[in-house]
Amino acid sequence: MTHPHTLALPVLAALLLGGCSFTGGGGGGGGGGSDRDIYDALESGMSAYAVRANQNSLATTTGTVTMDRNGDDLRVAIDGRVYDMQGTWQTSVTNPHWVNQVRYDVYQFESGADGAEVIAGEYMAVAGMLDQSRTNIYIMHGGVQTPTSGLPNQSAVYEGAWEIAHIGGGDNDVGIYQANANFDARTIAFTIRNEDAVYAGNGYGSISGSTFDSTFDLNEGVFDKDSNNNVTGNFYGPNAEEMAGIIVGDEAAAGSQPTYGVLYGHQR
Repeated sequence: MTHPHTLALPVLAALLLGGCSFTGGGGGGGGGGSDRDIYDALESGMSAYAVRANQNSLATTTGTVTMDRNGDDLRVAIDGRVYDMQGTWQTSVTNPHWVNQVRYDVYQFESGADGAEVIAGEYMAVAGMLDQSRTNIYIMHGGVQTPTSGLPNQSAVYEGAWEIAHIGGGDNDVGIYQANANFDARTIAFTIRNEDAVYAGNGYGSISGSTFDSTFDLNEGVFDKDSNNNVTGNFYGPNAEEMAGIIVGDEAAAGSQPTYGVLYGHQR
């Protein structure tokens, strides 16, 4: 399915391509109620974990993402620079392969040749930004992190979307996932699928407080290039209702290029 909007970013522009379902072309939901705490975080300046990618290297960093409740204006402060952009398009989106048909608000922004996209849930947001002048791409996530007292006592099942890009070029890999989080045993296991829900790989890792660290390997030959990745992220919301993370890795073939991306999702 072709995405109804175009963004000059190799990541985030197609995060929900897999059988996506959209509402409207001009309104993204806007938040503002007491249950949309991500908008409180964005309006006050959301601290974000980030990865910076260009044609030569990858590096982790941090930044601040500020967005008004209507999605009209965006400010990103990262790597010593401040980017101010204006909103150009909004909608909301879900994925029919999900058991829990949660809708996410999608906002796009531009300033000259630079562009950005924000996908907001109830308690977390992921963002992608292109700095055209320095050919840098930033992938970020942040939100209202889950307090230790709010973590589930035993297990929870999550589902969501992911995307991985290749520094060496080529098509991005996109799809959906299921994550089984055992907060008692402090383990997490991913089942990874492509946009058509075809099994594409897996991942195994650990949970520490409201953070997780896991492998995220595309190793079933479903995509043009298999890759061995790691995802590090956080649980968000009063009771770990949502999750998001940054993906970093390498193509599986010898002499291959680094990979990078993002995932986000919600309790099923």
